[in-house]
Amino acid sequence: MGRQSCLKAIALSFAGMLLVGCGSDATAPSEVGTISLLVVSGGGQSGVVGTELPQPLVIKATNSKGRAIADLTVNFRVTSGGGSMFAGVASTDNKGMAADYWTLGTSVAQQQSVEVRAVLSSGQKQVFATFTAVALPGMAAHVTIQAGNGQSTSPGTAVSVAPAVQVTDQYGNSVPNNAVTFIPGAGSGSVTGGAPTTDALGIASVGSWILGSPGINTLIATAAGSGISGNPVTFTATGVGQDLWVHKADMPSGGRGDLAASVMNSLVYAVGGFAASGYLGTVEAYDPTIDAWTIKSPMLTPRAYLATGVVNDRLYALGGQGGPFNGVMDTVEVYDPLTDSWTRVLHMPTERAELAVGVVNGVLYAVGGRRTDPHTHSLTALGTVEAYDPVTGLWTTKAPMPTPR
Repeated sequence: MGRQSCLKAIALSFAGMLLVGCGSDATAPSEVGTISLLVVSGGGQSGVVGTELPQPLVIKATNSKGRAIADLTVNFRVTSGGGSMFAGVASTDNKGMAADYWTLGTSVAQQQSVEVRAVLSSGQKQVFATFTAVALPGMAAHVTIQAGNGQSTSPGTAVSVAPAVQVTDQYGNSVPNNAVTFIPGAGSGSVTGGAPTTDALGIASVGSWILGSPGINTLIATAAGSGISGNPVTFTATGVGQDLWVHKADMPSGGRGDLAASVMNSLVYAVGGFAASGYLGTVEAYDPTIDAWTIKSPMLTPRAYLATGVVNDRLYALGGQGGPFNGVMDTVEVYDPLTDSWTRVLHMPTERAELAVGVVNGVLYAVGGRRTDPHTHSLTALGTVEAYDPVTGLWTTKAPMPTPR
């Protein structure tokens, strides 16, 4: 290069361009003729999604005689994969070299590629080179149930679908080779193959899960790693089909006898009864789906030996023994679950305890029981049948049972 070319190169460097050497081994773009561009290094790398590759992408520009081309402006453009370049544009140095750094996109499913482009002085658009890279998933960030939850089978039998989880990184890419442990809860049986690793789809499956006790069994799956969302995962399965009794949650009030029970809105209501403290107005509701009790508002009149029935999502408590004088009662109360409150309705025509109640076509039938004989003052069995219609609020006497009881 002559003095004028050297001064031009120095001026370009102050304008933010790369300083071009003034030796005779570099050719200016206006003098090059046919341009060739070679990938020097940086191709075929692999890196974690969303991170910068460790090596820069380096190209070399030469003319038809193999001489380096200096001051050629080239652009590095991401063409697939959604990543980004650090600068995006560079000028070749006096050895014809230009470089940039590449941050990969966030999906391992998309091809990762970058093209090196230039617009020649003739106005011609030209793609000189293409770089590709392999995107790898990041660290485990999420674990979710993939299959096998909510099954049922006999205790001592393996569930039909082996429970499995899927592990993904922060961008939802499957994470392979991540360790997962499957451990049954207390009384929840045993497993085989309880320490698998995730496959190429990020899925890890237990070999088998053999249920333990009747009722709800649990299986805990824990993915190795810290800060993993959803970790650990809990599977449930129900042991069914056995002629067995299973102990469930005890009533909160403790022991009581001579109570009544009815089912309303899938809850079992335990009403009244007798304990060491005397007659009870206690009302508790049991939810079989979660094996838990809830305390409700008590009856207005404590009593035992009563009967209950349900009509139109209302719980009726009839008769029994208790009250202020511990006598046999004709009292009828109705419970509204929406307001958790009791109200009295028209009492039975006949006071009685130890009766039975059935519901037919929305009408409550109070059947049999015992009452105090006014002459002997002892409890006498009854064949009495009386029907209460909640619509009219009235009682009707029906034909008695042939056998009092």
